[in-house]
Amino acid sequence: MNLLLTGYCGRSHSIIEKLETDPRVGRIFWAPGNAGKVSSKVQNVPIRTTDGAGLVRFARENAVDFTIVSQNFAIYEGVVNALRDANLPVFGPTREMAALEWDKVWAKDFFVKHGIPSPTHRLLTDPEEISAYARSVELPTVVKYGGLAYGGGVFLCHTREEVLYAVSQITNSEIRAVSGSDEAVIFEQFVTGREVSMHFMADGENSVFVGDARDYKRAEDGDHGANTAGMGSYTPTGFVTPEHIRQVQEQIIEPTLAGMQDLGTPYRGVLYAGVMFTDRGPMLLEFNCRFGDSECQALMGRLDANLLDLFLAKNLDGVTVGFKDPSCVTVVMCTAGYPADIGLQEHAIRGLDDVDPDITVYHYGTKTVDGEIVTPTGRVLSVTATGYSREAAAERVYANIPRITWEGVRYRRDVGRLV
Repeated sequence: MNLLLTGYCGRSHSIIEKLETDPRVGRIFWAPGNAGKVSSKVQNVPIRTTDGAGLVRFARENAVDFTIVSQNFAIYEGVVNALRDANLPVFGPTREMAALEWDKVWAKDFFVKHGIPSPTHRLLTDPEEISAYARSVELPTVVKYGGLAYGGGVFLCHTREEVLYAVSQITNSEIRAVSGSDEAVIFEQFVTGREVSMHFMADGENSVFVGDARDYKRAEDGDHGANTAGMGSYTPTGFVTPEHIRQVQEQIIEPTLAGMQDLGTPYRGVLYAGVMFTDRGPMLLEFNCRFGDSECQALMGRLDANLLDLFLAKNLDGVTVGFKDPSCVTVVMCTAGYPADIGLQEHAIRGLDDVDPDITVYHYGTKTVDGEIVTPTGRVLSVTATGYSREAAAERVYANIPRITWEGVRYRRDVGRLV
């Protein structure tokens, strides 16, 4: 069968690597793709991930049997809706389903209505009330942008200065946003415990657990610096038990699926729950309606299941997945200054052929210029390894990373080491 996969990032690259080995797959069209995948099966096609009409036209003209949409901004733009409206088989939630991610104001009300354990919150839209509350809210607190941002909409604030800065970033439209407006600021209870990215796949009624991961959002070692879209991750976290998984499914996932069914929009796709395991049980911090990035790269490294079957499944009742290799670690390499905007950076990447054969390097938006693979601005590569332990996998990654270079390269040095 022929597949169409949207994306240009490490997440979609890792999904392609998993799907490519399936003997049922003939061609994989990757829209728009990147320079990191050279294969007789995989073809980059110059269509934007958000171009629903273009993707529909291409799928029809190229005998595409199934499409996989994995980007939050594409889902928000209604790409899945466009493919479904054209009666083309597709995996991923519609725009309405994905309001769980792109409309945090609506989602918080949904959690309350359906009894889903989540930190208490206060939503403010009046500028004077926002300013006054920012100066009086009990610390520490969490300040959230009400819509969908590129990894920069959540602020963990321990000082008054951090609260005021967060509010300023939101209300002055300093956040690179996809959805939402600067008129809504969410102040959320700061909860403590063990935070985990819990990934499930859902068919509208049933769900299957596909892995837990610990991600690193802060730009600098020690979990310092600005929030990013992700600097690396590892799986498994090492403390999530079958009982933890059962609690999350019963208290968070099942009520969510039931609530979406009640709304007439049964949820189908990946449901990634950011969960804090507290002394009172699991609390949902927020949902993402796709695999995390870089969590997906680590999860694909351990998933011992047929990924295409999971994407195609119309009924997941009773389905379970297995996991191989005890641990998988991925570290994201970036251009200078990330996540700050310091202008266009396109540098030649050296050393990609020098890494060990069992190290996997996933690309983000790289392209070939005059015969050389060059960086995009921002995240560039996700260097991934499995190992008999988290520490061993991390050591293998960090033994290979120095072999890959470009001007201004940077990365965290504690992924898989700081737990």
